[in-house]
Amino acid sequence: MKYLLWFVVLVSFMLGGSLWAQPTENENPVGVSERVAGPFDDFLKYPVKSLLIKASTSGCGGGATQQIEYRRLGRKFVLKDSYERIYGITVYDGGDSVVKNWPTRHPTFSADELETLLRDFNEHYDQAVSWNQFVITDADLDKMRDALSDWDFAFDCSRCDPASRQWARDTILQISDSLLTSILMVPSSPACTSTSELTIQLTNSHGEKLVFECYDGDCRTGTAPYMMPIKINQKTQDIYSSYVPFMQFIATLMPKDMITHEKFTTHELLCKVARQLLK
Repeated sequence: MKYLLWFVVLVSFMLGGSLWAQPTENENPVGVSERVAGPFDDFLKYPVKSLLIKASTSGCGGGATQQIEYRRLGRKFVLKDSYERIYGITVYDGGDSVVKNWPTRHPTFSADELETLLRDFNEHYDQAVSWNQFVITDADLDKMRDALSDWDFAFDCSRCDPASRQWARDTILQISDSLLTSILMVPSSPACTSTSELTIQLTNSHGEKLVFECYDGDCRTGTAPYMMPIKINQKTQDIYSSYVPFMQFIATLMPKDMITHEKFTTHELLCKVARQLLK
């Protein structure tokens, strides 16, 4: 009976419209319309010339913006610039603080790799997320189970007793790709005094821009893994994507201490799914 109840909860979650519901005033909007074939077709007619990754956080105590920019040089992209700007009352002297040229892990990367990813992204922007896209160990599952006992999870999980946490640990990898995608595409609800954003901007040789935006309105663990849902800015309508490979690639370019980089972890992924399973 216990497992039947949980099954009913999962099915009702999928059928209740939470994935594609109209957003409330406090939600980051997620919607769906008729599938768009090749949303980047026009942009990809010209080679990509630059890639900009910008991460920011803001709250009542101030905020910070970090940015790295790559420019194309032949068949590779080379790091052109990087900086961090801290502003607000968090700066002791009362003014802004700017730090230039903080280190990145990959000062160059292959233009072919980026172009291949973008072509696949263009065709499969709405592909289902699969556990096969991640490397998950028993240690990862144990860490997730143990984290579920924290007050952070008790706040919005109705079942955080030891038996329920162990059930989540033992069964989480058995859920379908469609349910996994549904859970990950539910935006985080504002539940914190600070918010974080990630913007990825590509510019082609024709001067056209392709922009992806990601938002996290929650400062708790397991709210926006891989910064999904990914909002694709389009001229006629915004599209929301669940394309993980591109975000995994972006994570390799981000310095480990860059804002939002902590969201690109298996732990964040497992914790968001577990939050839904134990509600």
